[in-house]
Amino acid sequence: MKIHVGSVVLADYRMERSRGTQYTYGYYSGMNPNRARFTLANRGIASPKFESACELGFGQGLTLAINSASSNCPWYGTDIEPVHVTFARDLTSHYKTKCNIYDQSFEDLLNNSELEQFDYLCLHGIWTWVNNSDRKIICEFIDKKLKPGGLLYVSYNTLPGWSSFLPIRKLMAAYCENNNTIESDELKNLTDSFEFAQTLMDTNPAFLKANPSVGGRLERIQGQDIRYLVHEYLAADFTPMTFDEMARWLIPLNLNYICSSEMLEDLDLINLTKKQQKFLSGIKKSVFRETCRDLMVNKDFRRDYWIKGARALSKHDQATEFNKFSLLLTSNVDDIKSELDGVLGKAKKEEAIYKPLLDYLSNHKERPYREIIDAMAKSQIDEGQTMQAVQILFAEGHLNVISPERGDENIKKTVRELNKKITDKASGDLNITTLASPVIGGGIPASKFNQLHLRSSKLGCTTAAEYAESAWSMLKNNDQKIIKDDKVVLESDEENLKHLKENAENYLTKVVPIFKSLELLD
Repeated sequence: MKIHVGSVVLADYRMERSRGTQYTYGYYSGMNPNRARFTLANRGIASPKFESACELGFGQGLTLAINSASSNCPWYGTDIEPVHVTFARDLTSHYKTKCNIYDQSFEDLLNNSELEQFDYLCLHGIWTWVNNSDRKIICEFIDKKLKPGGLLYVSYNTLPGWSSFLPIRKLMAAYCENNNTIESDELKNLTDSFEFAQTLMDTNPAFLKANPSVGGRLERIQGQDIRYLVHEYLAADFTPMTFDEMARWLIPLNLNYICSSEMLEDLDLINLTKKQQKFLSGIKKSVFRETCRDLMVNKDFRRDYWIKGARALSKHDQATEFNKFSLLLTSNVDDIKSELDGVLGKAKKEEAIYKPLLDYLSNHKERPYREIIDAMAKSQIDEGQTMQAVQILFAEGHLNVISPERGDENIKKTVRELNKKITDKASGDLNITTLASPVIGGGIPASKFNQLHLRSSKLGCTTAAEYAESAWSMLKNNDQKIIKDDKVVLESDEENLKHLKENAENYLTKVVPIFKSLELLD
């Protein structure tokens, strides 16, 4: 279920396709420094101390805004889309001193005398959408601006996963180019190109026979945010690459590949057969091994951590590092699936391990890592089993790491104002589904409905009926309608109020305890 998103007004069509089109309002958790620290500790790698950070090509700037608001680490970022810069500056206007937003090119930012070196550099998706000249500038930026021991987060589209679909992407881009008129815009062109490509596939071409997965993928992408798809399918430069190609750019900068920012993607148990694991174990060089692994899982997108001079932790140091962490369950136990999804299909979570662990965490209170281990030991669950279960719940987004700055009053004040700006937009067209939490030092998923209920709670609502009436009043004032199950538009007041009341009941029973633990609610 979702709120209908209204039309988007585009800037004039440009020769650099996808420029002038707004990007989505996503939050990318791999860029949260606290999640990065825990992921690196699990890999036995020392994390930098995050005292300065930078995001290149921040899109709408939501990740930048949330990460900078919820910590004392100053963030810097640049994007060349004026509408992105304006939106990001509006979000962060109340704490500009620790969120420094520029509208400069990567080259201009590189030469900006205001910038020193950073402990953390982030690039989400940008690497795929620029040409080699820009990649050289990005690499020069990394070389000069990332401190020794600093962390790089980079995500990009990859081969082999994109190999079979690249001809369809080129077809759709060619359709848009050949059918562009003054009256049409990129969103309409792209939507039409889906229909054109599907009609072509219906002729049962030999290409589809040779690549049977293409038809299903074409159908799936049509359910994604159209603004994201414009960037993905109409960008003038779109170059997926293999892992070893990426490594040839980064290794000369003295960077060491560490792992995926998404730990489930590195979990062999759900992604590789025994035969595949044995094959990979015989490959000594890590870059070549990772390249082969991508072929086995047909990887189409990577979210990776690299470090400039990685320092391995001894077993003692790793244990000491783990003892610095506390964790918080940020999902309702009833909403946590009993199965894991991987390349090999679904894998059952062992109830004898997960049930006592989730029972222990279910009150949404902060739990030191060592206390979790000791508590599970009383149920005859050894440290290795508990550690893997914690890693999986963390990777799924159910467990979050407590920020070492969680008690800072200035951070709390900054976060409250940012969240107010976000929730004030919840009754309109913008599809922002993340709020900031000072407790975890980053973003937490929050549906638009739950944001409306959060606003209503601050207006004094107490019952589900009151929450529903308040939310519906806000939506109606903005000419919004609710779409149920992605297909049925609710028309009458009665239908909308009934739907919102059901949602409010879920909010009061399941969401409120979590929001209180995250200090989104008093």
